[in-house]
Amino acid sequence: MAIPVLVARDLPALVAYYTGVLRFRVVQEVRRVVAVLEHGPLRLQLWQGTGQGARPCRIRLHGSSTAIFELHARLARHARSAMVDRGPMLRPWGAWEFSMFDAQGNHLIFTQRADA
Repeated sequence: MAIPVLVARDLPALVAYYTGVLRFRVVQEVRRVVAVLEHGPLRLQLWQGTGQGARPCRIRLHGSSTAIFELHARLARHARSAMVDRGPMLRPWGAWEFSMFDAQGNHLIFTQRADA
């Protein structure tokens, strides 16, 4: 599966948020250009953007083997005010999901198939 990409207004600040607050780990980084982060089986790329390319966006982070309830609890412990949902909700399309906003306004939707 492809790694979701976010374009950052300020890449160093967003990397610091993901690692310091959300507890993601840097897997690969070219400073001020790109960073690949992971949180368990989830991976995310952050790119430094300029102009219109650095607008907040909405992305899905899929984790077929992710324990979505545990992930929600861990993220909520460190960023409760950023959470949109009180907990994962079962959606009609057969997936557990919850969402949150990061420090630059990106809407992250964490998803796990219900049969996973």
